[in-house]
This record gives sequence, structure tokens and C-alpha cells, in this order.
Amino acid sequence: MKRVIFCLFYVTIFLGPLICQTKVDSSAAKLYRHNFGITRDYRSGYGVSYKYWPGRVGIQFNLDPVIITQDRLIGSGITLLYKFTEAGWINLFLYQGFHFQYSKQNYFYQESQKIFYEAMGLGSELMLSKHLSLTITAGFIGFSEYERFLLTSQTGLFYRF
Repeated sequence: MKRVIFCLFYVTIFLGPLICQTKVDSSAAKLYRHNFGITRDYRSGYGVSYKYWPGRVGIQFNLDPVIITQDRLIGSGITLLYKFTEAGWINLFLYQGFHFQYSKQNYFYQESQKIFYEAMGLGSELMLSKHLSLTITAGFIGFSEYERFLLTSQTGLFYRF
């Protein structure tokens, strides 16, 4: 039952606006389509991110490598973005991300773990200057075929070009 509710929510929230997408006529959106920055995620830690946002719909790629002596945590993901409000200094958007995380820990024995999860929620992008933006997101992560949900958040500082 949880899967059915989640799928209906996904279709109405994320696919509905994409079908009815309108053209954004903003000079800032046309000028600053590419974003590169650093992110801090509640789930996977620090990382680098590239965001391509040509209009209302965008895409973001994340890489979160953490290597401490013999322990490794590597995360990567792709996030779909939909901007529903665009003002002069703030943009509000919905996001849905698909992420993979691999961890290998060496204590008294070796343990490795692979996790796939999906995240969705609401975000805001604050324009700090002409080329600098701060992104703050909050939402939910679904694990184990959506039997378990956790809250998540992410902040990112991006250079726009």
C-alpha cells in the first residue's frame, strides 16, 4: 500500500508539472545555466556537485568521496529539479534524487555495504551575488523499497556560470 501511495504522489507532484511545463523567460536562467559547487548532505557527507539548469527543469550530479585511512565511503547520485517559483533573489524548487552509496570499513574484520536510496523534497536557491548561490533542501529518503523513510537535508554553495 505504501508503494501505491508513493507512486501516486510521485506522478502528481513530479510528472504533472513536467507535462505542463512553460517556458521560462528569464535572462538570469539563460546566462547562468551551469553551476559547480560543494555540498554538505545529511546522509552522505561532503561532496562536489554539478548542476545544469537551463529553464524550469534541471539536473544535478553529485559525488561524495570520503576516504579515511582504511575506511571508504563513496556516494554518487543524480537529482532531477523542477523550479516552480523564480523571483529576483530566490528560487523555489522540487527535487527527486536517486543515489548510490558504497562503504567499506576495516575494523577487526572487513565489512562492505551497498545502499540505493531515493530522496524527494523541497528546496530553495538564494542568490548571494551575480555568480554565487546558496542551495538549501529538505525532504525524505526512502530505503528498502520504501518501507523505511528518514528526513534529510542538504546545503550547497554554487558558482554559477
